[in-house]
Amino acid sequence: MNALLIQTEGFALAAEVEINGHRLIVMDQFSPPGGKRGAGVLQDVRLSADEFAPLTWEAVFSGNPNAEKRLTHVTGWTYLGYGQVVQVDPMIVDFGFLQLEVGPRTHDRRCVGEFVKIKIDRLSLSSSDNES
Repeated sequence: MNALLIQTEGFALAAEVEINGHRLIVMDQFSPPGGKRGAGVLQDVRLSADEFAPLTWEAVFSGNPNAEKRLTHVTGWTYLGYGQVVQVDPMIVDFGFLQLEVGPRTHDRRCVGEFVKIKIDRLSLSSSDNES
């Protein structure tokens, strides 16, 4: 997957990117330490989602009664995600325009197909594209 870098404050700081037509604020893990990448295409990007204060199991599985698939920006690189579980062990959630490994840990295959609400405390973007 590729992303369009719109702007960044630098490594480990906020960056604005566009992925599959959606603008996101992410933590920059693609610029060189102490530096900034210039605007343009980032190739072979990987998004990762960290949960530092996860929602309860009940909140996760009851928080998306309308079966939505979207990410809603809260602040900084924090989001509320509404999506559908497509895999467990690890849990992968489909948010419509992208899939992320996020959510409670489970081996229970009955969760596949369920619609969930996930709190993403930090959405990070890294790239194997090492050009500066």
